[in-house]
Amino acid sequence: MAGDSHEPFATIVESPLSYVSSLPSKHFRVQLLEALNIWYELPQNEVSKIGDILQLLHNSSLILDDFQDRSPLRRGRPAAHALFGEAQAINSSSYGFIKAVALAQESFDLESTKAVTTAMLRSFEGQAAELHWTHTKTCPSVQEYLEMVNFSSLLHLAPQLMQAKRGSATPVDQRSMVSLMRLLGQFYQIRDDYMNLTSAHYEKDKGFCEDLDEGKYSLPLIHALAVKPRSVLLASALAASGAPGGLSRQQKVCILEELEKARSLAWTKATLCELQVAMSEEIAQLEDRFGRPNELLQTLISKVAIK
Repeated sequence: MAGDSHEPFATIVESPLSYVSSLPSKHFRVQLLEALNIWYELPQNEVSKIGDILQLLHNSSLILDDFQDRSPLRRGRPAAHALFGEAQAINSSSYGFIKAVALAQESFDLESTKAVTTAMLRSFEGQAAELHWTHTKTCPSVQEYLEMVNFSSLLHLAPQLMQAKRGSATPVDQRSMVSLMRLLGQFYQIRDDYMNLTSAHYEKDKGFCEDLDEGKYSLPLIHALAVKPRSVLLASALAASGAPGGLSRQQKVCILEELEKARSLAWTKATLCELQVAMSEEIAQLEDRFGRPNELLQTLISKVAIK
């Protein structure tokens, strides 16, 4: 990191970040960089630098998200704010964001560093929209929700920074790459919404239907409210969500039954399948433009696909 640092102090502030990084993970971003590098062909040390920046941004976001959502668990372990205290967790999250910018300044030109800060600003704007909807009990439209997801995702930074290191040698059509990253960001968020309500694995890691405790408008809930806008049960449950202690299991079961009646879970699954097809088509186009297949990227997408 640029500048002087007092080592014991740095150890303290980095501890929540190190803790989150040590939790069980599929290391999706690392695998994504490796897959994209089939095309970009960067030296491994350059890929690692980009990975460090993306991982710092990701871990800092996780700490902040868990605090804002009052989530007690992260991947089956205590959330950072539950373990280190709220003040220390927020301080560490802020430090991580700034350190990511410092690393970008060390390794990239001004334009690329600006791309990092611009992506961070957009991400905070997207998060602000979601927090606003939750706080004011305002249900967004599907289109507004997808726009929020596009703002919040930082995945597009991966190919952006890789192209910056690649330089002018055979520039990649960034429009196709950005489109793929946008689809991937939407897929990951909607998949998380869906799995939070349907997956036993998610229940073990985060608790039963945790999104309902937080009062968040996930995509299945947005769809159900559009299909059944006068549902007294959904309105009453949403009014109770976000309260200390969250909803009871019985209350959550009632909400799930309403989602089933509105076919919102089936619609969400169908949306995910459509995104999977769209991602496969984008990958095929990129393979054609590069003149090189990318089985690593295809495998990565298939691992997270909804069956």
